[in-house]
Amino acid sequence: MGRTGSNKVQVEPAPEDAVLIYKRTGKDEDGPSVDRFQVDFSGGCPEKSLWNLRLAEIFANDYTKRGLPLRELKEVTQFFLTYIHSLQTVHRRAARTAASGSGSGRVSEGTSGGRIRERKKSVRSLSPLLYNYTDTFD
Repeated sequence: MGRTGSNKVQVEPAPEDAVLIYKRTGKDEDGPSVDRFQVDFSGGCPEKSLWNLRLAEIFANDYTKRGLPLRELKEVTQFFLTYIHSLQTVHRRAARTAASGSGSGRVSEGTSGGRIRERKKSVRSLSPLLYNYTDTFD
């Protein structure tokens, strides 16, 4: 469960079939595990999903196994559930962007600053036209 790779958040949600099976059976072997550590984004409130609550338990168990302070365990679990909610927001934004087709090959820029720079390149300066236009009214 240690972090590896880049700082970019790439979230692969849990398969909906697996989430539904776990919701129906409630068996730990049907749900998430350390090896299958994927979040359920299918509902509106991911912090209330049975799947995600089990994920929080797994996370808390890993936290205690690492010897981290137990007095903060409740806050860590709450933080984890809040983090899941923010991951869902990021995941939905990415899905919406991909669906709208605005990711047309220019993924590297990805920020509003990139769009602003592109817009500035495409707009001509109007100041010479303004000066010529105002000179005719003297």
